[in-house]
Amino acid sequence: MELRHRGSPRLKLSGFVALVFLLLAFPAAAHAVDPTLPPSQTEPPKFFKRSGDEVARIAERASKVREAERHGQLAPTSYTRGYGRWQVSFFRDGKEVVQVGVDDSSGAIHCARPSC
Repeated sequence: MELRHRGSPRLKLSGFVALVFLLLAFPAAAHAVDPTLPPSQTEPPKFFKRSGDEVARIAERASKVREAERHGQLAPTSYTRGYGRWQVSFFRDGKEVVQVGVDDSSGAIHCARPSC
């Protein structure tokens, strides 16, 4: 006796479409992670390669940060934004002036603007 597969082609297609949607939506969800202040700025957080101080030094090289420094001194604070991602916020007089995103593994700056 041979059993026939009862799954309709439409059901298979809708499952495939749902999977593609989830895969495409996942990177967007990574950007939605709220910044978290790590326990230490001098030691890398668990599963991270760099410390907050290290990524702040990297972020200081961004042209937007150098431009903002012409108008007065900035105070950096580093936050994690999910696995392998950093956000360095530069403050002046208690107000955030520039945000810089840094990749933990490569040290690459991936955005530098008033808000990443």
